[in-house]
Amino acid sequence: MSARLRADQLRQIAIQLRLPALRDVVRSPMVSEALRITVAYAEAPRRPPDQVATLMMGHTDVWQEVHYLLPDLPPAPREPFPMRRYRELKRALFQAGLDRLDDQPVRSQGRDLWLLERASAHYHRDLVLVPGEASDVHLKLVEAVRLHWPEALQELQR
Repeated sequence: MSARLRADQLRQIAIQLRLPALRDVVRSPMVSEALRITVAYAEAPRRPPDQVATLMMGHTDVWQEVHYLLPDLPPAPREPFPMRRYRELKRALFQAGLDRLDDQPVRSQGRDLWLLERASAHYHRDLVLVPGEASDVHLKLVEAVRLHWPEALQELQR
């Protein structure tokens, strides 16, 4: 299955969570740009729930929401996110090539998948990553998220 088809599958997680598409998030007058990561965990005996984390930048502040795909879970609270870390994350993603890279090839089944998205007023970019198989520039993107936005990758503690 191609990475583009995987991107469509990953987008379904946000739809199931009733989250607006990232393109729609940045159309709000309160949001100038946003980053989102959708994590689909591989099938395993004790599989964590898939999740969607979104960072939204307003005029003077940044906030995040992390949603988990579980029934009866209350809505995720909107939490402040440090502007300095947001800028460091964006810089690391740009330096690694987020806006010019192709999707990472999905070579095998049964791996965690990420959909990393960036959007602003008239721009949207997304990229499929397989963090367990990432190398070179794709690995730099994975490492940037792990370093600067670990909250997006925290598994739900049940």
